[in-house]
Amino acid sequence: MCAAACHKEEAETPDSATPIPFAVPAAPGQRTVLVYMAAQNSLGHDDFHRDDSLEIVKGAEALKEGQSLMLFIDDKAAPRLYALRAGDEQPALVKRWAEDANSTAAATLAAALELMKTYCPAEEYGLAMWSHADGWLPPTSTDYGGYGSPLATTHRPLSFGIDSGPDGNMSNTGAEMAVDDIARAVHGAGLHLRYIFMDCCLMQTLETAYALRQVCDYITASPAPIPGSGANYEHQLRNGLLADDPTAMARTYLADVQDEAQQTHYGDFGLVISCLRTDRLDALA
Repeated sequence: MCAAACHKEEAETPDSATPIPFAVPAAPGQRTVLVYMAAQNSLGHDDFHRDDSLEIVKGAEALKEGQSLMLFIDDKAAPRLYALRAGDEQPALVKRWAEDANSTAAATLAAALELMKTYCPAEEYGLAMWSHADGWLPPTSTDYGGYGSPLATTHRPLSFGIDSGPDGNMSNTGAEMAVDDIARAVHGAGLHLRYIFMDCCLMQTLETAYALRQVCDYITASPAPIPGSGANYEHQLRNGLLADDPTAMARTYLADVQDEAQQTHYGDFGLVISCLRTDRLDALA
């Protein structure tokens, strides 16, 4: 994304910055958003997560009092969780996992959500799921224990993410997270989310939305493949992820893909995206 590329010499990624001390706020804020980057795959190999991290650091300048952002990153290194609040000049390191963890395991997502509640409590929460995804297609492996050696297809429907495992080969072969497990992780963390933003392919289908209907109010996603560069997170933080209207995420994403100044990243790939209300899904079913 163009805005991120322009700042590579100016901004630090969370991993390049010196961690700052982090204190739990005395009272809950208005909204906290967790960006969950499952990047131990080809996206991490090609540094898309680095580009988006730079955009997040830049976009965090727009955070207002009571707004917080948390960033979970799992790439070839062990996962890290950072926090940014209004007025912060750089990210704070909340947790660095001692060893590699499977970012497509429900337990890892649940742990990140629990830490969000603890360190950046808020009246409402948003979740951005960043990775590859298969939508309603069966995952090739949900072997969360031996995720470096994928099993034969399990025929469990719906999947998000790819984690290629601790060998660091950063391939697109590895464990995936069933969408039902996303719902279990959110529910297990005691959360009901304002929205889930799926910055990944093929996730705006009735099958995936129905599986998530009880843990969020809105789902913003695409039923088709999306550009590898994904969302422009500087613009999303200014105009989407923290907006009162959840449809602003979809409008901002589409505007970025159509922006002539950003065609280095988006080209003629195009975008299909929508924002869906989950409270209508039971009637539809």
